[in-house]
Amino acid sequence: MERRDCPIGYRSYIWGDTDTIDAVAQQTGVTPEDIQAANPDINFGDIGAGALICIPAPTGAPDTEAEFIVAPADEDRVPDILQTCPPNYQTYFWATGDTPASVARRFGISEAALRAANPGKNLNRLGMGAILCIPPRGGAPAGDCPPGSTSYFWAIGDTLMGVALRHGVTMQQIREANPNINFDQIGMGAIVCIPQRRPQCTDGVLHQVRRGETISSIARAHGVTAGEIMDRNPYVDPNDLQVGMLLCVPLAPPRPAPTPVPVPPPPTPGFSCPPGYTPGTVRYGETYGDILVRYNVSYQAFRLSNPNLNLDRLVPGQRYCVPPMGSRGLCAPGANSYVIAQGENLLTVAARFNTTPGALLRLNANLAPGDFVPGRVICV
Repeated sequence: MERRDCPIGYRSYIWGDTDTIDAVAQQTGVTPEDIQAANPDINFGDIGAGALICIPAPTGAPDTEAEFIVAPADEDRVPDILQTCPPNYQTYFWATGDTPASVARRFGISEAALRAANPGKNLNRLGMGAILCIPPRGGAPAGDCPPGSTSYFWAIGDTLMGVALRHGVTMQQIREANPNINFDQIGMGAIVCIPQRRPQCTDGVLHQVRRGETISSIARAHGVTAGEIMDRNPYVDPNDLQVGMLLCVPLAPPRPAPTPVPVPPPPTPGFSCPPGYTPGTVRYGETYGDILVRYNVSYQAFRLSNPNLNLDRLVPGQRYCVPPMGSRGLCAPGANSYVIAQGENLLTVAARFNTTPGALLRLNANLAPGDFVPGRVICV
C-alpha cells in the first residue's frame, strides 16, 4: 500500500477504534460528505483502526501546511505514519485481507518473528494502513545460529534474565552463544541465538529434529501423541522447531495394547498433588487461561490449589495440580452482568467484549470454562 499524502491545507487523521464518520466530521468542523469527497478510495463502512484519511479545511479557513491529528481515544499513541523501523528492516503497510500468517509467508519469515519485531501491536486487530516492521530473513547477523539453537528476536521490555528464564537456560549460556552482542546495549529486533536446554529423558529417547519435521509428524513416527511430547519438552515452541534440536520422546506403549495409556511426565522431586487431583506441567507459551480451558476448571479453584504459583508469570516446566470442578457466585463491585445469548460461549463472549478468555475467567473466578452457556449470568 502506498503512503497517503494529503493536499496542502488538508489534515491527516489516524482513524480510531470507535470512530464514525459523523463523529469525525463534528470533531474536525466539516461535514461527512466533505470527508467522503476527500477520500474517494476509502470505504467508510469497512475502515479499520489505524487507517490514514485526509480531512479538508473547514469552509473559509486559510490554507495551512498539512498536519497530523489523531482520534481522541488514541491521544497517547504515536501515529503509525511517524513510526520508523530498525536498520535492515522493511516497512510494510497493512492491507485489506492481510493476516499475520499471510504477511509472514510473503516475506519468508515466521509469524513469531513478525510479532516479536512489532511489540505492543495486536496483529489480530490491525486497521488498513497500519505500519509493520518486517525483520530480515535468516539467522543471526554474524551467520546462522548453530544447529539445535533457536533464533530469537529481541523485543521492547526484554531483559537477559527474562529471556533466559523463558527458554530454560542460563544468562551465561546465552552470552557464550552470542559473543558479538553487548547485552547492555542491545536494541529491539536484534537476533539472538538461544542455545537448547538439553532435555532430561529418563523414560524415553532423544530425537534430533530433521528438516521438514513437525511435532505431529515426530509423534506419529514414534507412536505417541503430540501432547505427550510437549509435556516432556515444555520449553520448546512447537511452531518454531529448529533443525538439530533435541526432543525427549516418550516410549510408545507396548503393542498390542487394549487402550493406549499416556505416559505421565517424570515426577518432580518433592512435588505431589492431593488425592483426586491431576498433576500437570506448564508448556511453552501457555497462560493460566489455556490451562483452565484445557481442564475445564475455574480460576478460583485452580488458584487455591496452587498457592505458590504466580499465574501471571508462568514459566515452562513448572508443575501444578489440577483440582476438581470449582464453585459458583456474583459480580464484584464495578463489574456489569451479562446474560450469555444463544450460540455464545467463553471464546465468543470474550471477543464480543474485546477481552481474553483468561480475563473473563478471572472476573468470574467461581465459574469453569464449561459454565459459559446460553442463559448464564456472568460478570463483564
